[in-house]
Amino acid sequence: ELSSDQCHGGCDVTSSTTPASTTPECEMASLYYHPPATMDPYCTNSNDYPPAWDNELDEEGNKMYLFTSIDDCCAFFTQHGVPRDLCGEVDVCSPDCCTYTKENGLPFAQCEGGCTTTTTTTT
Repeated sequence: ELSSDQCHGGCDVTSSTTPASTTPECEMASLYYHPPATMDPYCTNSNDYPPAWDNELDEEGNKMYLFTSIDDCCAFFTQHGVPRDLCGEVDVCSPDCCTYTKENGLPFAQCEGGCTTTTTTTT
C-alpha cells in the first residue's frame, strides 16, 4: 500500500493491490525518479537509467541518483547549482508526457505508449 503523505497538496487515498509501476498503463515507469544519464537538468520516472545506479550510494547509504520523489530528484540539481524552477519533471505515465517533453525539448521516447511525430507539409 502506498503512503498518502508523499503526495504534494494531499491525496484521495485509494486502496490498490498492485503498485502503480506494474500496471499495464505504466510499464515504462521505474520505482524511482532520477536524472537522465546525460545529467540534463530534468527528472523522470522512466526505467531507462544505468543499472549501476542501483548500487551507487552516498555517504549516508542512500542511492545517489535514484529518488523516491520528483522533489528529491530536483533537489539533487539544486545542490549542484541548478535553480529548482529549471528542473523539468517528466512523468512517463502522464497523458501529457508527449506534449510536455516535446515542448521542453526533452527525449519523448521515454513516454508510455510512445509519441507520434507529426510533420506538416505545405503544397
